[in-house]
Amino acid sequence: IWVGTNGGGLNKLNKQSKKILHYFSDVGNSNSLSSNHVYCFYEDGEENLWIGTWDNGLNKFERSGNTFIHYIHNDDDPDSLSHNMITAIIQDNDKNLWIGTSGFGINKLNTDSGKISHLRKDSEKKSISHETIFSLAKDKQGNIWIGTGGGGLNKFDLVTGEFIHYKNDPADENSISSNRVRTIFIDSNDVIWIGTDNGGLNKFDKKKNKFIRYMNMPDDSSSISENNIFSIYEDSRGILWIGTMNNGLNKLNRSGGKKETFTRYRERDGLPNDSVNGILEDKEGNLWISTNNGLSKYNPVTETFRNYNAKDGFQSNEFNQGACLKLRSGEFSFGGINGFNIFDAREIKDNSFIPPVVISDFRIFNKPVIISRENSPLKKSITVTEEIVLSYKDSVFTFEFSSLDFNIPGKNQYAYKMERFDKDWVASGNRRFATYTNLDPGEYLFRVKGSNNDGVWNEEGSEIKIKITPPFWKTWWFRALSAATVAGAAGGVYQNKLNKVRKEKKAQEDFTKRLIDVQETDRKKIAEELHHSIGHDLLISKNKLLLSMKNSGDKEYLVQNINEVSDIITDTLRDVREISYSLHPYQIERLGLSKAIKSIVDRVSKSSEINFTTSIDTVDKLISSEFEISLYRIIQECINNIVKHSEAGEVILNISRGANEISILISDNGIGFSTEKIKANSEKHGFGISGMSERIKIFKGKFNIASQPGNGTNIKISIPFKNGESN
Repeated sequence: IWVGTNGGGLNKLNKQSKKILHYFSDVGNSNSLSSNHVYCFYEDGEENLWIGTWDNGLNKFERSGNTFIHYIHNDDDPDSLSHNMITAIIQDNDKNLWIGTSGFGINKLNTDSGKISHLRKDSEKKSISHETIFSLAKDKQGNIWIGTGGGGLNKFDLVTGEFIHYKNDPADENSISSNRVRTIFIDSNDVIWIGTDNGGLNKFDKKKNKFIRYMNMPDDSSSISENNIFSIYEDSRGILWIGTMNNGLNKLNRSGGKKETFTRYRERDGLPNDSVNGILEDKEGNLWISTNNGLSKYNPVTETFRNYNAKDGFQSNEFNQGACLKLRSGEFSFGGINGFNIFDAREIKDNSFIPPVVISDFRIFNKPVIISRENSPLKKSITVTEEIVLSYKDSVFTFEFSSLDFNIPGKNQYAYKMERFDKDWVASGNRRFATYTNLDPGEYLFRVKGSNNDGVWNEEGSEIKIKITPPFWKTWWFRALSAATVAGAAGGVYQNKLNKVRKEKKAQEDFTKRLIDVQETDRKKIAEELHHSIGHDLLISKNKLLLSMKNSGDKEYLVQNINEVSDIITDTLRDVREISYSLHPYQIERLGLSKAIKSIVDRVSKSSEINFTTSIDTVDKLISSEFEISLYRIIQECINNIVKHSEAGEVILNISRGANEISILISDNGIGFSTEKIKANSEKHGFGISGMSERIKIFKGKFNIASQPGNGTNIKISIPFKNGESN
């Protein structure tokens, strides 16, 4: 519902908004969460929620009165919490809360009296084995199980007050696999499952007093996906689910006496992120999985994921390991770096609205097409236009489109396709435009489809016909006339061709010579830098170290010299990196060609006021590594020239991959220049435009530049490829 007001602007009421309660720290408000960094939860018998934070103690949240009570460490109060970094909470049968901390042992809080006592490491047999507590759990006998950050697993018998320690023994494969116990889960059969750091999953056999290990085997895809375990959960069907630090979700396939295997679920299967921090199950049997990039609902029947994030109303996209709890009311509580949420999974309903998809704008060379202008290809609004006729000169055009669902527009998704050019649909995520360059004359059909914020697609979408007229020399009548002319002038053409070949050969030889000269100049320049700059710095360093040896008794003089030598070496390393970068752009090897080019744009965008519109397909490894470097340098030089000389405010960089050709467009709306003058002065400007053109020709590509003073510049490059190799 959209509401227009008299002086209060426009308001939007979303009737389908998800009912999610968000609690966060409000500075200056004592009745709020003490810290936004929520690390763990516990719900007591009176339905009070206890919240452990990473940096500001413990909170008691009384939901009936919507009030917070804080328990904070105080250096002047020995009866306060031992530390404010709270990592785990559990309650015993006598209503005592056991509160784990990071590096300061366990606190026992009597919820009736409010008195706090501390359990610290003081004797190997009578206390906990380590003061960093990762996890706490209680078994059916009332024993407290403690996972530590270096002392293995501890069992605390509340009746006898004794601790039993279980530590890793490298010589005993039946011992626990790691002394860093990240999480503990006790299943419906009172079996204890232990998740460790770098030690995989462990199952503790109480009767035989031994541990069974489940470790990742690199060559076995049915083993657990990683040895760093973050979360363990048993669903209503008795299936055990295990979340890892970096390698997704695992399902344990229990098979009686046979070998137990794991089924893996990763980002490629639909998870929003491969760090699985917490797992809960709703009443319909769906799993709710918290990650470092949002919350996911997994349907085990359909084996599909539905993902949510901060845009849906959750505290942030980042959830903390272990910060999740199913409340007695059936609601869920999930915490992270911006407080915590409480919600009923049944209220998280997907938006079923199928949104209309419209083509909302049309641009040629990144300039809006104005209907009223003479010879405009648009005769009416683009939203109702069924066909556009373009000249071959209109070689760069852009469609903008929109999915008309405004619940969370940033989560709407799009895909487009130019029939007779694109083989498949191009998924553009939430990017709402598509740019095409250098389409051959002919008839095409541009189609676009879109979704709403919950992934419901309008598959029919919207479409528009495109007709590109050819230049006169590609028309049938011109070809017929040309054929007759060619037949009468074959001899002259042959001679002209020979002359052209000779000229091209001579031009190529001249270019090669200039290339060698420039490369030799670069080598000399680098050699001079190495000799004068780096060599000089190393000589100074050597002399200072020799003087230090001679004056080794003067401590102050020695420290001063060492600091100066350290500064010189730091500067020298920076110089070596700059020289190395000038020889070879490391971004290509580290990122690939496409991302390396994107990094150029990102760096320039941050250091200039130019607005870049980019559309870069993946073109890695389509051409030789030698030409990838040349192409990277050419694009880099073009963008640098735009920044230095063009005075442009808008730049388009479009790199598209065709069936056997890479097409590149670099277009700006700057002051332009006379290409003839630049070419005439190319001898004075190194390679310049001529150099770029010749470099492209070496690899059988095409280079074209169009510019006039006051009308911006368009550079088009096309590179052929075949089977991943340059033609």
